[in-house]
Formats: sequence, C-alpha cells, structure tokens
Amino acid sequence: MFDLPALVRSRLGNLLKKRFCPFTPYQEHVCLNCKMACNCLYAILFSPTATCMEEENIKKASCHFTPPRPFTIHMPNWHPHGIIHPGETAAVELTLLGERAIEFRQVMLEELAHAVSTITLASKNKQITPGNGSKHPLIPLGYIPLAPQKTVETTEVKTKDSSCFGLQKEIGFILHQWLDFFPESICPSKNILPCQLTIELHTPLQSGRMKRGITFKGFISAVIGRLRDLKRIYHPDDDMGSFSPRFYELMSQVKTIRMPRQVYPSHYSRSKKKKIHLKGFHGKITFEGPVMPFIPLLEAGSLVGVGNKLTYGLGKYTINSYSTKTSCN
Repeated sequence: MFDLPALVRSRLGNLLKKRFCPFTPYQEHVCLNCKMACNCLYAILFSPTATCMEEENIKKASCHFTPPRPFTIHMPNWHPHGIIHPGETAAVELTLLGERAIEFRQVMLEELAHAVSTITLASKNKQITPGNGSKHPLIPLGYIPLAPQKTVETTEVKTKDSSCFGLQKEIGFILHQWLDFFPESICPSKNILPCQLTIELHTPLQSGRMKRGITFKGFISAVIGRLRDLKRIYHPDDDMGSFSPRFYELMSQVKTIRMPRQVYPSHYSRSKKKKIHLKGFHGKITFEGPVMPFIPLLEAGSLVGVGNKLTYGLGKYTINSYSTKTSCN
C-alpha cells in the first residue's frame, strides 16, 4: 500500500523528464541550477528549484533550496494490506497546487495515465500459478475532477465524469472554498468545544518536528509550516499571518491520549540508486482538550498533506471523529 504511490510518482517523474528534458541522456542530467529550468515543464511541475520559480517568486523561493512540490499523490481507497485481485479498481488522487501546475494539468493527466499503465502487479491469488496470469497490469479508466460546492440545503463534492484523459475548463478552487465546503458536523458552532478529537493517518506521517512522538503542538506546527511554505511559493501575497499568545496557550493545553503505531516501509529509487525510507506514524491518534479552534487548520492540512515526502504518498489524514462533554468550557 505504501510503496505503490511512490512507484506511481517514480514512473510519472521519469516520463515527464523524458518528455521535456532537452539533454541526453536525460536520466543523468541534474536539474539544480540548470539554465533551462525556468522554461522546462519537468522542473516546473515535478522537481522545482528556486531558479525555476516565476520571477516575482524567485526571491521568496531563495530560502528554499528545493521549494515544495506543486502536487501530491495519494491512493485513498487502496486495500489496507496492499492486496489486489484481478478486476478490482482503485483510485490515484492527484492534487495540483498553484496556478502554474493547474495550468498544465493536461500534461500531468496524460503522463499520470501513462505512468499507471506501465505498472504490473503480481496477483496474491494462490490458485493462479506463476506464469499463468499471475501478472496484472494497472489499466487507467479515466478521471473525475473534484470541486467543492456548498448550497443552502446540501453540502457535496461536485464531480464530472470523464471517460478519457482530456482537458477540462475548471481551473481549480482556492483553499477557503474547500474549507467552506466542510459540513457543520465537522466544524461545529462556536458555542461547542470538542474535548476529544481523533485523526486517522491513512499513510505514514514523517516529520522532523515529531521524531520522538506526536504532540498536538508538533502536529499543528507542521500544518502551519506546510501552509506557509505553499503560500510563500505559490501565492502572490507575502503575508504569512500571525497567531496570538492565546493561540499557543490553548495549543499547549491539548494532550495526546492515543498514539498511532510506527511502520517502516521503503521504496527503492532507481534514479537515486538507494532506498527511500517511508517510515512514519500510521493509524489513529486522539487529542484531548480545547481542540475546536484548531479544526479549520486541521481540515486545511488534510487537503494539502502534512510532514515530509508528500509526493511519495505520505502525510495524508482525515478528521475521524470528535466528542464533546458538557463539563468542557
């Protein structure tokens, strides 16, 4: 389960570089400080550096040797044990971040479909003998663009079916439109203060802030860091925002009462010729305390991912549940 998104990412990157890199052999060319980076779609879409950012963002990006990637990959409905049977379907969730990446979504969709079609998985069915239908290629079936839509009566994700990988007119939605989409059951009224909140880590969470264990302060700090990094690079507004002392006071009052387990998957990178460690915390984590004011930040983090190696499929989570007590005020 954890290795497959990384494999999709690896194939996607190889295909994009093969398509756009003007140097031969493209596999050996290093993009860092490449003079062609500003006009190379591989660098812009898959492996950005400070030198390939738009002119007004170069100064902001200079503090990032390698700016955050403008995409994440996730497989939301894959079997929890990585098992696949012939005829089953799964989804690859590609999230594009920033106007430039969204502008070239056609390229990303085409090469993502190509990348998926190059992957062949072994069947887990013991009744199938090796060499007799034991290998099954992944077949891309199409894609569905997602957009938030909130009406007076209903809250739903608007989808548009497509039988092929073609260009759509929708250009994307800004973050607050996604946050406004979430129902009131997730973002309760200001008069209610949840006492316990459970977050489910669907893929391993890897963060330097939380090497020794997940704390609420570390988790929120990782979310804020992720949002600020994205805004610094992909948004014209330089304001990073500020938080009051009360914000940090409330944060320190939230305790971790349930910890997820650690898992240790890895992925072998052919381009780097070494194993990429995908280890991290995985499972459910429960916080207790004044968590309600932080729910919008947590929801934002669930959309863009949190922690390291997000393009490998890590750092995807959702708010699983929350509970309230009348004694909390």
